[in-house]
Amino acid sequence: MSDPTTRIHDEFRSCLATVRRRDDVAALVRGAFIAAVALLVSCLIALALEGVLYLEVPGRTILFWVLLCVAAGLVALTIGRPAARLAHLLPQEPDVVTARRVGRRLPQVGDRLVNVLQLFHQRDPKGASSTQLIDAAFEDARQEFASLDLSARTGASIPRRMAKVLGATVC
Repeated sequence: MSDPTTRIHDEFRSCLATVRRRDDVAALVRGAFIAAVALLVSCLIALALEGVLYLEVPGRTILFWVLLCVAAGLVALTIGRPAARLAHLLPQEPDVVTARRVGRRLPQVGDRLVNVLQLFHQRDPKGASSTQLIDAAFEDARQEFASLDLSARTGASIPRRMAKVLGATVC
């Protein structure tokens, strides 16, 4: 396979890594919003229970520890996975899966990005596949996707709106 094809393949992989990173950041913000709202609701429920039941010290202690466990569970469930992916503690999803998500978001891309990535991995330098055809497919995909920002269409606008709502609610 020629050097330009490898370079184009690396560009596509770099774009997909950017998409994954932006999606993980969006999931982290979304998880923080969900955890904050749920924690706020559970604090209100705990205050209501304490006010209605007139709990003594042991009851308040149990309520405190339950609230602490709920908060820790919420953070682990909603923030833990995206934070672990961003810190490279969990493996990233494969390029093909990210390419499928991009294809669903951008109808102009569709399955073409997935097909090109699979072509790169199925090439045969011995001649069973035509390297000229594969090179042409990569060049065609690069030209077609050049006008598109594959990493721009993520769900980042939704967490931004959630952050504004949370900020207005807390204030």
